[in-house]
Amino acid sequence: MPRAILLKTRSSPIDPYDTAFRSKTPFVPVFVPVLQHARVNTSELRTILQHEPEKHYTALIVTSQRAVEALGDAMAHLSGSAPMPPACLRVNRSEWELAEQLRELRGMIVYTVGPATALAMTKLEFSTICGADTGNGTALANLIVQTFHREREEGGEEKEQAVLPLRLPLLFLVGDKRRDIIPKRLAEEHIPLEELVVYETTVAPTFEADLDRVLAESEGGDIEWVIFFSPTGSEIALRKLDKLPRKVRVGTIGPTTEEYLRKDWGIIPDMVSKKPEPISMVQGILEHL
Repeated sequence: MPRAILLKTRSSPIDPYDTAFRSKTPFVPVFVPVLQHARVNTSELRTILQHEPEKHYTALIVTSQRAVEALGDAMAHLSGSAPMPPACLRVNRSEWELAEQLRELRGMIVYTVGPATALAMTKLEFSTICGADTGNGTALANLIVQTFHREREEGGEEKEQAVLPLRLPLLFLVGDKRRDIIPKRLAEEHIPLEELVVYETTVAPTFEADLDRVLAESEGGDIEWVIFFSPTGSEIALRKLDKLPRKVRVGTIGPTTEEYLRKDWGIIPDMVSKKPEPISMVQGILEHL
């Protein structure tokens, strides 16, 4: 059967892209992990959560699954479900106080990109999640700007139209390879923002061997698609590939990766997923059958 290379780590125990490709397309998905991630600034994030972040930040911005996982682990530590530190380092706090602190935290507004991240935040029991339909950083930045938009009244005085107060910054949980689309856009509008790097990205140690093996396997079927999931992963993969397999079609998770391939590599993707989710991706692929 024809194959599609997905340049990402396969989620466990079930990967929604694997399910979507096998059930909706004639292509067998083959996962090649390009990147690996390591948690950083764990204590800093825990400290923020322990000191009433809802009083210091207007909202959270969480745009990746890795950032969601870092936040979830910090929340688990706060609630006491994570391994506890030595008794001498513990702060005596009642269960009621902890429950109230988590309730206040979960009441914060959270901005996300795409339905997958929004769903992950829902599972952490956050109640006000915005941006699930934005799909990319540019659209999310525009949504945030609109939230804080100010209009002038006829008399020339500013009329505050924002739902949120401008005096407090937003907290953006990011990776070390994050693009500057959102920070730049918010800076242009003088919207205060603080960033905390919560994970670092490096090349997966098995990437080159895995890719060589997949490309060499002829019995698995011809490779007809290569799907790129991020600018960073695209750069690493393309430097290894030198050139794409002949006649292969190229797909991307969304417009950010598409723009990177076009501008930096001169590659025009055949398919750009309308939303960063499996169903949108396979629908785009099916249009080329």
